[in-house]
Amino acid sequence: MHGIYFATLISIVIFTFVYLVLTKKTRLHKNFNISIVILFVISLFESYLAFHYIRIPLDDLIKYYANIIHNKVPIWYYFVTFLYAPVIEEIVKVLPILVLPLYKNNITKKNIVLYGSMIGLGFGIGEMFLISSFVAKDIAFIGYKWYHFYGYIYERIISCFCHQIFTIVALIGIEKGNIIKYLFYAMVLHAISNISAFFYQYGFINANSNFVQFFLLFYPLIFVVAIVATFFYVKRGK
Repeated sequence: MHGIYFATLISIVIFTFVYLVLTKKTRLHKNFNISIVILFVISLFESYLAFHYIRIPLDDLIKYYANIIHNKVPIWYYFVTFLYAPVIEEIVKVLPILVLPLYKNNITKKNIVLYGSMIGLGFGIGEMFLISSFVAKDIAFIGYKWYHFYGYIYERIISCFCHQIFTIVALIGIEKGNIIKYLFYAMVLHAISNISAFFYQYGFINANSNFVQFFLLFYPLIFVVAIVATFFYVKRGK
């Protein structure tokens, strides 16, 4: 088995352990039932479907009409691609809630966190396997062991927590009857969480700088601490 897949399994195990420890005293899962399991399973496939059937066709369409070629990319295109994940993923995650009768009118203050957590977890795990499938096909990573992907493990654990919180925020909008407003909030939070990766990926910052390396390492951790605090804030209904 390719090292990236083992790293993915380790990420899931570590995240699950931390998540259960954090939620142990909240009685979050007392209303867990089969409908939530079904929603979790649906969420596992959302990342794959969103990437291959929305993001890629949309990107191809924009490149075609904007006449973008690989070695000549306008600056605005980078910012458009930056919005792909926040906009597409947040809509896709809440779509089953909005269109399936089983869930459409079943979101309440008591189950928002549970539903959001399960959708975010399912989406996060699906995203792990989507990314790992790309890495496994890349010849640059042939022979890599799981421990070579320690950065991936760290980033994916944080990403799962982020997806949970973003989804909870969007679901608050459904419960309050103002989905557009809270879905926008979720997209903004998602975009903020991706800022460090965006600037690094497109070379807008000097990755050789010690300060930048410190920023890239700890920014996601600081962000996830903030959203975990938000998790408990929402759960307590304050």
